[in-house]
Amino acid sequence: AGEGRFRIRFAPPAAGEWTMKVVVKDSAGVRESKPSTFTVAANTNARGFIRRAENSRYLKYDNGASFFPVGLNIAWPHADPGISDYEKWFKSLGDAGGNYCRIWMTHPNRMTETKEAGIGRFDLAAMQYYDEVFDLAEKHNIAFMVCFNNHRDLLSRDEYGESIWGRFPYNAANGGPATQPSDFITNAAAREFYKRRLRYVIGRYSAYTNLAFWEFFNEQEFTRVDVTTEWMAEMSKYIKANDPYQHLVTTSAKVPDEQWQLDSIDVTQSHLYVGGSADLVGPVVSSIRRHDKFGKPHLVAELGIGSGGDADKDPTNFGTAIHNGIWASTLAGGAGTSGHWWWDNYVEPRNLWHVYTGVAKFSAAVDWSRRNFQPIELPLPTIADPSAEEFFDLKLGCSGGWGHVPTGEILVAPNGQLNQALPHYFVSPMNRTANNPARLRVDLPKATTMAIKVSRVCDLGILRISVDDKPLADFPFSALPGAPDQKRTRPRANDPGAGKMYEAEFDVERTVEIPAGKHLVTIETAAGDWISLESITFRGGLSSRHQLATLALHDDSAAETLVWIYDTRSHWQSDRDGIAPRKFEGVSVDIPVKSDSAFTAIWWNTRSGEMIETKTVNVAGGVAKVVAPPFTRDIALILRRGG
Repeated sequence: AGEGRFRIRFAPPAAGEWTMKVVVKDSAGVRESKPSTFTVAANTNARGFIRRAENSRYLKYDNGASFFPVGLNIAWPHADPGISDYEKWFKSLGDAGGNYCRIWMTHPNRMTETKEAGIGRFDLAAMQYYDEVFDLAEKHNIAFMVCFNNHRDLLSRDEYGESIWGRFPYNAANGGPATQPSDFITNAAAREFYKRRLRYVIGRYSAYTNLAFWEFFNEQEFTRVDVTTEWMAEMSKYIKANDPYQHLVTTSAKVPDEQWQLDSIDVTQSHLYVGGSADLVGPVVSSIRRHDKFGKPHLVAELGIGSGGDADKDPTNFGTAIHNGIWASTLAGGAGTSGHWWWDNYVEPRNLWHVYTGVAKFSAAVDWSRRNFQPIELPLPTIADPSAEEFFDLKLGCSGGWGHVPTGEILVAPNGQLNQALPHYFVSPMNRTANNPARLRVDLPKATTMAIKVSRVCDLGILRISVDDKPLADFPFSALPGAPDQKRTRPRANDPGAGKMYEAEFDVERTVEIPAGKHLVTIETAAGDWISLESITFRGGLSSRHQLATLALHDDSAAETLVWIYDTRSHWQSDRDGIAPRKFEGVSVDIPVKSDSAFTAIWWNTRSGEMIETKTVNVAGGVAKVVAPPFTRDIALILRRGG
């Protein structure tokens, strides 16, 4: 209401005297204001904008200080207008040491382009709301990613019910230029309207120095249209050409390689939901390794146990799933911590903000932007335990998404670490491009039962197990109504003329016996369509002597190594089942170094972020043997050259 007005946001790159002149062009012509002069005082605390560092993995501020994102998704508030939610959540995150979140500028948050405003215009009340949200983030020292569009903008209906296309302003039914969702990408007029939005958002918000990333889509793979590389190149180049502060640009999540390779896309992303798997470490590590080839910073921007929320899986409020995810991404070479989902119905009501404190303090002690850290594989930690050897289940989560095809053999270390993700969907040879048998190289301490948990079947399938290339067993499954072992089944939506097919849910195990020793175990769908697996468990296949695993980063030139040692049995399922964590004493790990001079080992409590112990380590033969102080669950190390 009232007379409209324009405002200008400007972030001066340097102190001193500045002169400003406003030039306005409209249908009536061009008008200019008189020049005005103002003085910008020096600010020694100013860090500038967030950039890519000179190394390929990390981020920095203009002043050279490292920016290592520590945080989660806070995509939308509980209810409109939601400002009080953001005030509370940003404060809680900042007080815990966090410095980053991901915010949506679309539904279920406020939509900036609406049917009511009309195509080519903006909801100014929504824009004022985002002014307040971004100001609150700045107040609490929270940097953020802003996501422009959700994939549901281009859907009429999905599994959650009625979606957004029916009220999307680009829809021709609402006065827009798009007669179908794909026109949002292909129609020239739709592209120009979208550029207007980009230009307006840039003009209104780009001066925020805590605005870290522009993000085009949340999960563009679910739009059911082809978000082409040509569209992505055009829009990302448009931002680069019009953003005076050159913020970093990204999108999500399963994106064709050629889009990640665009010079105008700065950061790669993945979104990971591990189903019922206990392991969140393996999927995070595999995702970061998979994106290393692009030579860009990578963020696991969404992470969660399953699609139904994580609160019911953590009755103890330990937050182990969050903890393991953020430490895995930090020590596997991610550009920041993984971004957990379920902020509003898990993190906030359970008051789990403190889970971020340990990694926030640890990461603040590392000069990420001036290091050239690369992942290294360390020998298994040695556990000096006089007690008798025990054996536990070695459980491997199947976390690779649709289309994941393993590269060569999957190496299973004695502690359960994998060199790559296991597929979740096993596709039969009928689909030649997606057929993906998993060949596991194992070394079992004793004869064991291998239990394979089947969760879903499309049409029908035969699960085949081979050991050392000799077929051992075939297990048939059918999705037809009334077939054995189903929990439920439903018809699939198929292409016209393709015939009726069904997809069934299962919760069953199939078992085979595997001898002790080294073997090659092959798991595949030998016929039919596809079968999804939840996990593969070698019962009694984990020795208490091999219970610990490591993730490590090393910089040769700086002679600095970061190590996370973690108990592979410390996960959300153990917490849920009441399995008490083991206390470890006298654990040692060998770290290769290129200098025989003295090194300093700094040990960190991963929960509190406090330094537990600092010791000088003597090096012999290019190996630093470091001994950890007593710990439970996990512990972190910074090893630096010097006494």
